[in-house]
Amino acid sequence: MPGVVTPPMGLPLPSLDAKPVGKTLLVYGGSSSVGNMAIQFEKAAGLYVSFFIYSLYLSVAHLRYFKHYPQTNIPQSTQTNHPTILTGNLHLRPHQPPPCTLAGASATFSRTDPDLTSKVVSAILTSNFTLAGIIDPISTASSYAHTLSILSSLSSISPNLSPSPSNPIWISGSHPPPPETEGKTPEGVKAGMFYAVSDIAVPVWQEYVGEALERVVLRCLPEPLVVGKGMEFVREGLRTLSVGVSGKKVVIDL
Repeated sequence: MPGVVTPPMGLPLPSLDAKPVGKTLLVYGGSSSVGNMAIQFEKAAGLYVSFFIYSLYLSVAHLRYFKHYPQTNIPQSTQTNHPTILTGNLHLRPHQPPPCTLAGASATFSRTDPDLTSKVVSAILTSNFTLAGIIDPISTASSYAHTLSILSSLSSISPNLSPSPSNPIWISGSHPPPPETEGKTPEGVKAGMFYAVSDIAVPVWQEYVGEALERVVLRCLPEPLVVGKGMEFVREGLRTLSVGVSGKKVVIDL
């Protein structure tokens, strides 16, 4: 897209033999299909720790899932935020771990948590790794407000991690930066957009995706939510999306 750059984060491409690079990445919107794939690609690129921020719907999913998965530790943020909410539009199946567990996220946070910024910053600092950047599949003014707040707080607490013109931190979104954020990003914070077809995407597809799927080290997440078979279910699919879906990929089977 003219005028919108691809963020140069300087990370290696995913591979089947990844070496640790000593960096971490934050994913805002990890319950989405793009977010789940970003988490998996991070791990396959050698990023040791990855965090993702999910929605209230997915926090409900966590609670239900973990009732059937007592051997799995519930993330502290999930335990404390919504311990009694057990309703949602997710069509969950028992004995199935949440997508974040399968994707490889190291820590999870709810976007509705009033202490979201402080908890994410604390997790980044205690990881002892450099923040390589932020992946934002949501790419709205609201998601940018959260990510910019996290970067601002991180800079004030740990000046050595502060972005600068010579060492910027990139926010990479699925859409161009929202117009509302123009001129409001701190010095050293830059925003761009990742593309489905690019000089980066082509070798990933050619050299990694196929074999990674065969070896089941790359998973198709989140699982599909099939609303029907045939084009007559397009309206139902749109209705399902409008109601709100998280942790699922709405699919119409043809």
